[in-house]
Formats: sequence, structure tokens, C-alpha cells
Amino acid sequence: MTACAAALLTSITFAACSGSTDEATPTTTVARSVIPEVEAACKAQATAFDQREPFPLEDFDPEHPNPEQLPVVGAFFTSSNHIGDSFIETLVKLSPPTAEKAKLDALISASKAQRQMSRTQEAAAARKDVEAFVATLPKVDALQQDLNAAAKALGATSCVQE
Repeated sequence: MTACAAALLTSITFAACSGSTDEATPTTTVARSVIPEVEAACKAQATAFDQREPFPLEDFDPEHPNPEQLPVVGAFFTSSNHIGDSFIETLVKLSPPTAEKAKLDALISASKAQRQMSRTQEAAAARKDVEAFVATLPKVDALQQDLNAAAKALGATSCVQE
């Protein structure tokens, strides 16, 4: 009679069994969901952003910025680049199951696009380029919507920023 055992740990393991205990038992491991790690990364990013120094300008109007204030705004944004970069690095290191891969890739792509637009906005601010800075605003909003949609599709609701 064939003796079979099944183990359920962090991931689901299926064992192919034979009648002899002397033979190696081949296994196939199904990757576990990465959603808990994505959720943790989003929460860590939100906490890091919340722990930043407060925004330095009380009277800043992003749609009608004072050119002399823009370098201060750009420097504030630049000071937290490492937070967004670290978030992306965390996501890239994950090994999702096949069913989640495309959705995680979409979240990574949306995050990278958002980071790139942030850098564009920072550069415009550093140059005191009001027109270029203001032109980034609707793009930043659209990219946040893309990131939210990707997070929702993956099921990482703590990543959604409304």
C-alpha cells in the first residue's frame, strides 16, 4: 500500500508518494500570495511619509506658485525620494504566484511612473519654472489614480490613497 502525506505550511505543498520510504519524494511548491507583503510595504511607506518634517510653507498654492517658493517645495519633495524608491525596491524583490504577477507588475510600473513624475516636478521646482511645475499637477493626479487602480486590482487596499 502506498503511504502519502500532505503538508500545509506557509505555502501549499503537494507530495508525490511511492511505496518506499528510501526514495526521495518530489514536491511542487505553489508560491504564496504577496499581498500581505505589499500591504506591509504600503503601510511602512505611509508611516515614513507621515514622519517627515511638516511641509515648510503654509501659504503655498500649487496651482499658482510663487517662483521664489518653488525651490523650497522641490527640496521638501526631494528629501523623501528614498521613501518611494525603497517602496519600489521592496516590491521588485517579491516573488508572486502566477495569478498575481501581472497585477504586481502593474503596481510596480505605476509606482515607477509616479516616482519619475515626482522627479520631473522637483526639477521644475528647483528651476523656479512655474509653468512646468503647474503642468505636472494633473499628471501627478492621474498617476495616483493609476497607482490606486493597480493596488485595488492586486487587492492591496492599504496602498490606495484617495
